[in-house]
Amino acid sequence: MELNKKFYLGLILMLSLMFFLNSVAAARTDKYCLTCHGLKGFTTEHNDKEISLTVNQSILKDSVHNNNNCVTCHMDIQGYPHKNVVYGTELAVKVANNCQMCHSNEAKGYKESRHWEVTKEGKTDVSCSSCHGKHDIQKSDFTKQEELELCSECHKGIVLESTKESFHGKAVELGSKRAASCVDCHHDSHRILGPQHQESSVSDKNLPKTCAKCHEKPRKNFAKGVQHAELEPEGEGAPMYYTFKFFTWLTILTITFLIVHILIELIGKFRRANNDESH
Repeated sequence: MELNKKFYLGLILMLSLMFFLNSVAAARTDKYCLTCHGLKGFTTEHNDKEISLTVNQSILKDSVHNNNNCVTCHMDIQGYPHKNVVYGTELAVKVANNCQMCHSNEAKGYKESRHWEVTKEGKTDVSCSSCHGKHDIQKSDFTKQEELELCSECHKGIVLESTKESFHGKAVELGSKRAASCVDCHHDSHRILGPQHQESSVSDKNLPKTCAKCHEKPRKNFAKGVQHAELEPEGEGAPMYYTFKFFTWLTILTITFLIVHILIELIGKFRRANNDESH
């Protein structure tokens, strides 16, 4: 019993010492990095564009990565001057690869996603940092409104407009905490797959099951609906377009009829009142 106590005490002391030494080494590494990157106005030029290289130390300290040193994410940066430095999408791809050193489960799903495909192909930057931030990373407890705002930074046009026009989108924008947002439908936020992919949560095969998270007794017809359609008189959005037009004109005509009815009633009362006075 006494031996076990000594063993565990020694193990705790060893781990504490390792953590302390690692913290000291991290602090020294960061100190060297921030000698330059902590300077205001520290920039470089790449492809005729001025790029800021300044790191806001107060923002970095407030992030969830405040105990990580710089080379945890930028592990390919060694010595000075830095060699083989990359920028833009290439940098995003490198950092995303480094993220998997700690976030292996999320990285596994992300590497199978459409977001990773377009990022590594250089079409656009949908890497870890584009959604979670760079030096200001916080816990991923986005509200539904923040999810919609974040996704709409890339997904504009028909996808954004149709979402905002839908019941789900209107409810989310009005502050609903129950209505479905982007992540509720594309529920594996790191393994985003297109609707044509059979394993996607929004494929014809899986859509009824996805809708069942909110809607009881899902029917197969759920998969026949069009989620992102433009309200136009032709095409997939035509039924919604004419339904929208019908109820718009029904509302206008109903209110117009009501106003005319009220005016006729008021005119009648005014005439009757005048006739009573003349008698």
